[in-house]
Amino acid sequence: MNYIDRGTYLYKKHQVIFMAELEILHKISNDIEFLKDQITNMQRDISEINADIHRLRPEYKAKVEKILKEGVFETYSSFDELRREIEKV
Repeated sequence: MNYIDRGTYLYKKHQVIFMAELEILHKISNDIEFLKDQITNMQRDISEINADIHRLRPEYKAKVEKILKEGVFETYSSFDELRREIEKV
């Protein structure tokens, strides 16, 4: 192989390597965009779940309104006891 042929060969070899690297970078970029979209969706879902968790159940709201109206506060020995009282309302 003469000097010119070797230079052409090396140029083409580097070109192939460069193209392979570009392809890998493109795939990584696509993966990052996909992950960003997934994270955005998860953040939205978490916000919706968080909002649902913090909604006041109607029976709890009725109990709170009763307490505020009457000004009478009660103590309970357990959450179960409180829950039974609330669910009677």
